[in-house]
Amino acid sequence: MELAKKKIGIWGYGVTGKSAIPFFKQLGCEIGLIEKKSLTSEEQAQLAKDGITLWPYDQLEQFLMAHDAVLTSGSIDLRPYHQFSDRWLAEVDIMQAYASQRLGSPKVIAITGTVGKTTITRLLAHILRYAGYRVAVGGNIGVGMLSLLHEPATYDYLLLELSSYQLEISRSFTPDVALFTNFYPNHLDRHGSEQNYFDAKAKIFAYQRSDQWAVMPPSIAAKITTRAQKIIAPLNHAETNTVTYPENIALCQATLQALSLNQQFMTDACHTFERDEHRLEMVGTVAGVAIYNDSKSTVPQATIAAVHALQSKPIILLLGGVSKGVDRSSLLSSIQQSCNAQCLKTVICFGAEANELHQFAQKTQISSVACSTLDEAWSHAILVAQPGDQVLLSPAGASFDLFKDYQERGNMFKKLVHQTQREKGSL
Repeated sequence: MELAKKKIGIWGYGVTGKSAIPFFKQLGCEIGLIEKKSLTSEEQAQLAKDGITLWPYDQLEQFLMAHDAVLTSGSIDLRPYHQFSDRWLAEVDIMQAYASQRLGSPKVIAITGTVGKTTITRLLAHILRYAGYRVAVGGNIGVGMLSLLHEPATYDYLLLELSSYQLEISRSFTPDVALFTNFYPNHLDRHGSEQNYFDAKAKIFAYQRSDQWAVMPPSIAAKITTRAQKIIAPLNHAETNTVTYPENIALCQATLQALSLNQQFMTDACHTFERDEHRLEMVGTVAGVAIYNDSKSTVPQATIAAVHALQSKPIILLLGGVSKGVDRSSLLSSIQQSCNAQCLKTVICFGAEANELHQFAQKTQISSVACSTLDEAWSHAILVAQPGDQVLLSPAGASFDLFKDYQERGNMFKKLVHQTQREKGSL
């Protein structure tokens, strides 16, 4: 669809919506916005200043009918509104259409998967910049991708970290390199089934051409067909229930192969690469106890990987969050099978599903306790911890029961740790 001067609806005033408004204004579009949550007076004033029509949420269907096309927030479940599906706009399709005009025709590298997307996106960007290339990064990594189109610039590579939500309604997105890192059950409350979730992720390959590249581990290659040329990364742990840093390295190597770039760039660049915040982040120590923040762990496989990495010393594990429809009943037994069976000293469960997680722990005969909040869980952890132990926040669930996102959860945990350090003089 030609978007210039069209009536464009924006459903949701989050990262996507806010990044889209300046872009559509540049195209001379008539813009309407609808948002379920209450907007602040400052936000309403800014929308009025920008000439945006704000619709009441109880007029949602009228809003959808009144616009030529609608860009939606990724968090919105569109299944009940399938009659309007011809109006949906996908961010990735818009980026595909306008990147050549505004970003200097960069090669597009798209990354999806259940876990590890952000680490691989950041690592690839770091490697390419180290090699001297101009790199733009956007998508699910915290920067609304349409914000990259606000001002013309010239890049060699455009890296997009993409969620299943961003891919599922795509009709034309065809990246030069598509990387599918791994697949585990997740977001089943939103997608309805594991197959639907996989199919949404697999849209990353759907429109690729034969002169483009599809990079994946063996476990993904067995499930998809694509017109693109396949590179299957030879992972040592491809079929296990853990996600390891060597696997991320192998996927990056395969991507560099697709781009015909020297692998030495990666070897050199990795020496200066910093890991993600909230991903097995060493927070500090309290009275001889090492504290790790792995709040970004929102699925069981990430928690298993974290425990696997720290299993040489006793671990007090903080589990919590919400499952998003994923069965977590076998998480602790999987840890016992794949890691040192004695590495878990205690499991402290917190949040909306604390009692359920506590019951799972009891069935595996692992010492456990249920707490309402993260504060309570931390207080109990530091009470039972002894010098040489490790406290690991690796919830294996989404944060939405108690927090806005995993970053807020991780930051709260670090705040609690630092407060205890000050109290005990352990800074």
